[in-house]
Amino acid sequence: DPDWNPGGLWRPVRVVETGPVRMARLRSLSIEATEARGRLLLDLTLDAGTNDGEPAPREVGLRARVTGPDGDLLLEDACERTLAGGANHLTWTLDVDRPPRWWPRRLGDQPLCDIDVAIEVDGETSDRRRLRTAFREIRWRQWQLHVNGERLFVMGSNQGPTRMQLGEASAEELARDVQLAVDANLDLLRIHAHVSRPELYEAADAAGLLLWQDFPLQWGYAFG
Repeated sequence: DPDWNPGGLWRPVRVVETGPVRMARLRSLSIEATEARGRLLLDLTLDAGTNDGEPAPREVGLRARVTGPDGDLLLEDACERTLAGGANHLTWTLDVDRPPRWWPRRLGDQPLCDIDVAIEVDGETSDRRRLRTAFREIRWRQWQLHVNGERLFVMGSNQGPTRMQLGEASAEELARDVQLAVDANLDLLRIHAHVSRPELYEAADAAGLLLWQDFPLQWGYAFG
């Protein structure tokens, strides 16, 4: 409804206590997924704050652990970094031999992996995060889609918000949208003119359904 204002808090808010360095942002991108090797690019923003009220360099240790869909250990890695006071943007590449590769539902299985990342300061864990990801290479060129090197003729559809008041949609309703697409023999949903809830993206990952994400705000939205 163009006359309805979707602004405001629409997801839960929580307070998290950390040590002197917190992980403000963690994102993982699969940049290689061959039979021989998988590569995950971690994009991190670490907030080192201040040392006794003054910005100062701080030595930290980063620890990463990647586990497969059955909980089997795929990789443990560590590195040391020197942080400036305030926000620090870092990248870190993790290499896994013979990774379990994710496929669209018509081409194979959908193994999902967990990444645990921890920050250590003076030998103590200062902050940690866990996220779920998958090893997959997706290339779109001249309207041809390839997943892990295999070309896929895509059948898809637009997907509007599950509810106009998206924050009130249940996880079951969001998962049902994915199941309806699978039942219709689709390979892809275009998340049209909005960003959906995390549960929809998780359900699509588990079902082997590709998603095409639009920019979140279009047409009737105005910024004051």
